[in-house]
Amino acid sequence: MHRFVRASFTALVLLAANFFGMPSAWAQANAAKVERLTDLVVELMPIGSIFEELAKADPQWPLRSDRNAMSAGQHSCLRGELSRAGYRRMKRVDVAGYAAANPSRLDADIRVLEGGSAWLMNRLVLAGAEAERTGVPADEQAILSAASIEQVGSFMSLMQSPDYAGLRRVAGLGNALDTNKSQEENEAAGEQIGADLATQAIFKAMSTCKIPASALFAD
Repeated sequence: MHRFVRASFTALVLLAANFFGMPSAWAQANAAKVERLTDLVVELMPIGSIFEELAKADPQWPLRSDRNAMSAGQHSCLRGELSRAGYRRMKRVDVAGYAAANPSRLDADIRVLEGGSAWLMNRLVLAGAEAERTGVPADEQAILSAASIEQVGSFMSLMQSPDYAGLRRVAGLGNALDTNKSQEENEAAGEQIGADLATQAIFKAMSTCKIPASALFAD
């Protein structure tokens, strides 16, 4: 009898260990997906990379530090937040919130981004930023022609399928591509989205670095 009780108790302990270990394993897997999705979202819209190029070109970017509204330390903090690493930190918060609300979407979202949409959008966004800097129009046709049919298909799925509406929102894309609009209208919409993302990031960075709004208007 005692041997039976001990065996039963051992079995229950092992069962409980497996049961309580499941949430931990699930949480670890989910956390890995959040990190991967964050990396892909940041690749998709490389705002941090664009910020770093602007910072390299102008030591005072984005706001002058020699004004009374902002200290040198705050200016350094601001530039740190407006970097690849800083922008990733911002987007990770957004992605984590999205993942918590939509855990069943993570695998499909990661697949469509890994399928080429993140790579292709990255090239288009960086080309657009370079065109803005130099005044030389981007050759979007060349970028699209260099992509595989699978990458283009992934890109079109991301931009048009209602399944990825939530992913588009968390990435900041909204409805950047509308097949009912002209190329010029879509390009203008894309430029506006980029400007909005940059503005939102700057405001978030100012809040993190405790920089008052008056710094935006200092002479």
